[in-house]
Amino acid sequence: MSLSFFGGVNEIGGNKIALVSSKGKGILLDFGWSFQISHDYLHSFLTLRKLRRLLDGIFIGDLPKPLGELKGIYREDLYENIEKECRYQGILDDKPTNPEIIKEILISHAHSDHIGDIKLLHPSIKLVCSTSTKFVLQQFEQTTNSNSLFSNILSYSIPGSKPKKNIFREITSLDSGETLMCADSGLEIRLYEIDHSLPGASAYLIRDTISNKRIVYTGDIRKHGPLKEKSEEFIKLAKEFKPDVLICEGTRADPAEDRNEYSSEQEVGKKITQVIQDAQKNESERLILFDCSLRDVWRLQTFYNSCKNTGKILILSPKSYDLLKTCIEVGIISDVYLQDIFVLLSKKKSGTYTAKDYTNSPSYVNILKKKEEDCLGAKSVYETLDVEKPFLINAEEIRKNPGKYVLQMSFYSLNDLFDINPVAGSYFILSKSEPFDDEGDVEERKLKNWFNLFKIPESNVYQVHCSGHMRREELIEMIKEIHPQKIFPIHTKNAQIFTEMNLPQDIEVIKPEKGKKYHI
Repeated sequence: MSLSFFGGVNEIGGNKIALVSSKGKGILLDFGWSFQISHDYLHSFLTLRKLRRLLDGIFIGDLPKPLGELKGIYREDLYENIEKECRYQGILDDKPTNPEIIKEILISHAHSDHIGDIKLLHPSIKLVCSTSTKFVLQQFEQTTNSNSLFSNILSYSIPGSKPKKNIFREITSLDSGETLMCADSGLEIRLYEIDHSLPGASAYLIRDTISNKRIVYTGDIRKHGPLKEKSEEFIKLAKEFKPDVLICEGTRADPAEDRNEYSSEQEVGKKITQVIQDAQKNESERLILFDCSLRDVWRLQTFYNSCKNTGKILILSPKSYDLLKTCIEVGIISDVYLQDIFVLLSKKKSGTYTAKDYTNSPSYVNILKKKEEDCLGAKSVYETLDVEKPFLINAEEIRKNPGKYVLQMSFYSLNDLFDINPVAGSYFILSKSEPFDDEGDVEERKLKNWFNLFKIPESNVYQVHCSGHMRREELIEMIKEIHPQKIFPIHTKNAQIFTEMNLPQDIEVIKPEKGKKYHI
């Protein structure tokens, strides 16, 4: 049995781990996009070339070479026109083929640093994830552009194929606690849903069926959110599993990485409610704006609850609304009622709110669709869209009474403020992590310029957030409780810090090296 790390080493995110069983067949643990590579080399208009994505990705260090246990893991169509060059650079040792060793990929959750490069994998590699993650992935497929890190996970089309040829990946979704045989029955895996900032986040217990060696993979985990009991239950079960190896995330293991954040989602909700109440007392006609992760449905639920408690009306982006709608329909989220929520209908193209303006926006297309029976005979996409749906609200309507609303406003939708033109002295709640790199600092500086432009004073800007990851103290507590023989720290910039945690002496901390194989 062996472990090889191809991402998530000395970086936060980008997890790519290969686990090969004693039978010789194996699995991948996530296959995410490297934020560190993006930060070091790329920019908004400087990206990896689409038709040379495989070659560029390997050269820049985002993708591992398809050699050894990874032989054949990439889609064969990606070698089109670059096969000779790949061979010259030592990326291929023979003709592209089906994967010989890797049979499945276990998805911990649907953040891009865990799934962003799955689109490049050979379609014969089966996807395994929680039932909730499958619903989230299906929603992503419907609402993201084809060049997004969240697209082409469940299916993809071969570039240039005529007629257009769609390839669908096989996916097995598991309920929490369910078991599955993987790697040609060489590995038995059990999935458990845990607490994180995205629905369906899961950790895995993995057993080699021949050697009986046992591995625990945490994915991204916390225990201060709405599903903290699930994380606590998983930790208890992981302890009983008696693992030989713990592959553990360490996003907040280094005190230098910790931020000035609230201790729990509950505390975040209290502060948001307080900010809204204070705004009502002081300036009742001021608009309250907020920014949070578009896909953090727990935070969206927190804002919803704060609005209900204060008599405000919540307005969401189409992308957040659609994901929240999916989560309500499949039972992931409860006690949130869509009839209480509006969606901002932004001005696109002509700026006149006509259906034609939204045909190139997948997130709008998905929520503006008419009933199927009303689309019979439609010849164009715009004829299937209804821009008069009752949950839609535009800038002109908000301007009539801005004090009624709490409006989601992401950094990349700030130009909607030109149309809304909020009253001077409005409020802004930043409900996401503080900047952690140069690009984040640049974004923060530009955001402050927008605040100045629309006369939102610094005193009316609030940072209210709690992390999707365990605090250092919680992490140490978890490791001590699970008590593995060996621990491989990943998803951290400082694996060395794990050797300074005062862990029990019989726990060996191994700092993984990228591309190195470890025999278990």
